[in-house]
Amino acid sequence: MPEVTAVPLTSQNYQKFGRVLECGDTGYKEANQGRARRYNHVSEMINLRSDATLNMCLFNLMPSEGATFELSLLERHPYSTQVFFPMQPVERYLVVVAETNEETGLPIWSTLVAFIATGEQGFSFLSVDAINDNINFLFGVGNVDTIILLLYR
Repeated sequence: MPEVTAVPLTSQNYQKFGRVLECGDTGYKEANQGRARRYNHVSEMINLRSDATLNMCLFNLMPSEGATFELSLLERHPYSTQVFFPMQPVERYLVVVAETNEETGLPIWSTLVAFIATGEQGFSFLSVDAINDNINFLFGVGNVDTIILLLYR
């Protein structure tokens, strides 16, 4: 298993796996009589199963203990986009992804990447280009945090 150092989650360094969801000073429309900014179409939602329905889940992320830990599992969800975002004030959380061996469906551990997301960021996993990649999303850092997951199931 390779040793990986987490880097900040940015749109540029995460684009291979999906989109970073965050508000900014551009790309919005005013809403609610000018009291809100609405950012439309911040992530595509892909569903490749005709019998799946949209599911909104809640995850409690347990904090990791210590600065390092061993990762032994990556999940693979090749049929639906997954969109994650904090539900409560979250300082930061860890997102871990890797490419997939197309023949075996298993992660290519040498491509493992870890990102530190801020509490003001969400992210989508599973862009069209990353449809078969693996993710072991979300490890809490410091507190038990709640994250919302939106996917087809």
